[in-house]
Amino acid sequence: MSPNSRWYRKRSPVPAVIIHTKTTAAASMLSRVTIGSGPVIALALIAAVLGARAIRPQWNRPLVVAGLDGTARTERWHWWASLATAFPLVLYATQNYLKFGLLFDLPWRSQVANLFDPHRAIVLDANHGTLRNPLAIATHVVQDLRPDALRVQSFFPWITFPSHRPLALLDVTFDQLDHASSVTAVMPALLVLAVVGVVAVVRNRGFAPLRIPIVATVAAFPLTMMLVYVTHRYTGDLLPFLFIAAIAGTHVILSAWNRERSRSLRLGAAGLAVLLIWSCFANFALALVYQRQFTPFVTDGNRARFVELQSDVADLFGTGPLPVGVGDRLPHRVPGNNHLFVVGDCDGLYTAVDSKWFGVERTPATGQFELRMTFHHAPKGRVVPIIASGHGDEARRITLSYLGGGRGRFEYGFVGHDTDLGRPFDLDVGTAHTFDVLLDRRLREMHVLLAGRPLIGVVYDSSSDAFTIGRDPDVATRPSAVTVRNLRVSRSLCRTVRARAG
Repeated sequence: MSPNSRWYRKRSPVPAVIIHTKTTAAASMLSRVTIGSGPVIALALIAAVLGARAIRPQWNRPLVVAGLDGTARTERWHWWASLATAFPLVLYATQNYLKFGLLFDLPWRSQVANLFDPHRAIVLDANHGTLRNPLAIATHVVQDLRPDALRVQSFFPWITFPSHRPLALLDVTFDQLDHASSVTAVMPALLVLAVVGVVAVVRNRGFAPLRIPIVATVAAFPLTMMLVYVTHRYTGDLLPFLFIAAIAGTHVILSAWNRERSRSLRLGAAGLAVLLIWSCFANFALALVYQRQFTPFVTDGNRARFVELQSDVADLFGTGPLPVGVGDRLPHRVPGNNHLFVVGDCDGLYTAVDSKWFGVERTPATGQFELRMTFHHAPKGRVVPIIASGHGDEARRITLSYLGGGRGRFEYGFVGHDTDLGRPFDLDVGTAHTFDVLLDRRLREMHVLLAGRPLIGVVYDSSSDAFTIGRDPDVATRPSAVTVRNLRVSRSLCRTVRARAG
């Protein structure tokens, strides 16, 4: 039923806006607390203003300042506003307690990442067992406002993250200073509209209803900015403030445009349009390069498609190709981002990102295999070889161990040492599946993937490029429990970029 209906107005003492805001605030809190806290703070401010009005009925100034002076029956509504504030808080605390045994905090020392990142323990000790530190706010503010937080490059998409990382201030120990741009650099149009909007909201009573939402979104900033972790996605937590303030800014500019279209106003509108186009393309570019280059666990396939796209765009516009080096081994000195290197006769194509080499297109000569495997029935405890590098006691082996019940797991190791165990999976006996198997000694990478899902992955410590598939390298016979077929791996992209580079 519509909140504007006659029945609703007569029967319900609750303002429709509070009912709706309570629901959306709760949903926001449960999805991302750094954003959901904004609506909760706004509800708390509304409850405080209405409560002050209920205590002193003649005190109208708070209502006027907050843009609530048109509200009726405030003596009853402030209780509902208080309950609406408590609802998302109680709901969040309940689910957080059921998950972690804490009302509002997180069990930072129990995170799985602590098992793999030795630096995390140092960070937690330096920040008293948490990943929040009020002194980290200065670093976030400077990073979010610095205008040089991007870099122009000669390759598609021509805009990327700056070569420098965020600067840690006030001697705070950060968990990570990841690639990050800024509001000033990649959202200048929204920032200009927001600044105009804030001025209008402060000075113009007609925009007073936006004052509480703007104050609330600003008050929510510390929840993100206290984190000892800087990354580009956290700029998204500033968008509620920017959008709300930009509503007022857009209204001011359109009103001025409708009144008069002076030369200065036309120039300003043209400049704003340029900033808007820049903002859209800059955000697209950063999203693309982060997804295909900088984010952890980018697959060779995704990198290959990105390199191919960059090469195609360079051909389309007649610009220079991506720089490509060729040699028998990867150089120890890693050049700048987007530099490619071909090992051997397209045995492997690698790209430089963040002063590290990453695979783009690899072949069996550099440890990349597509193995078509069919598992047959075998007793529990049976171990069969899949692929090995080297010979004798120094051979590194990936084996399959039958666990019973139609399940198995891959294991990696060599004679006389502990074996790394993979994730159990369904063998789907009798059905062939293609596995992505990698043993690259150059990058010390080893994994077995099925449809992109990792089944095992550890640091690869072999120095050999001699591989034996489907049997033990020191045993002549092949096991009957698994049929392994080595599929051909493409070198087409490597040959294309090498040919384009001349």
